[in-house]
Amino acid sequence: LPESVRAALADIRAEEEAEEQRAREEREAARREERLARWREAYGLSGAQVTQMRTWMIDSRAAREELERQRDASGDREAYRRARAELRANETLSLREIFTPAQFQAWEERE
Repeated sequence: LPESVRAALADIRAEEEAEEQRAREEREAARREERLARWREAYGLSGAQVTQMRTWMIDSRAAREELERQRDASGDREAYRRARAELRANETLSLREIFTPAQFQAWEERE
């Protein structure tokens, strides 16, 4: 194929991949907002807590995705399991800081 056709095809593929990524991010944001609404109702979260939870959810997801990338690159599943357990413990500590003691207890009982 001529170079101009290859370049055009590469541009089209890049645009399609970017659109797929945007759609995934939009779906993720919608799921996050639905979860926040459920948590707000279930635990009586304040507006400030919802904002903190949103940030916590975004950061937690990014950290999990990074761990998965590292696992895929290294193939070390045991290191991934240890890192994942540590991440879960840190996430729980972060939730303890966001929730009131009563909310945290309710969350623990539900989980």
